[in-house]
Amino acid sequence: MISDEAVEAAAKAMHNEAYPPEYWDGRPDLRHIFATRAKTALEAAAPHLMAESWDQGYDEGLSAGRGSRSDGNPYRSQA
Repeated sequence: MISDEAVEAAAKAMHNEAYPPEYWDGRPDLRHIFATRAKTALEAAAPHLMAESWDQGYDEGLSAGRGSRSDGNPYRSQA
């Protein structure tokens, strides 16, 4: 699940690429449009981001001497 905070942050970033930042607070219609687009994009990217995060954390754990390679990344099948 994508948090509301993540959606809002992405929506605001997308908005600020297209419109002056001061429009964010005064245009709820634009906020809704960008939030919908941001949520769609984040949901599509989430499996890939999870897989990359898992790989990075797993590799850091291995280099710190914790664990060993076994089944692999459980998020790769979803990405």
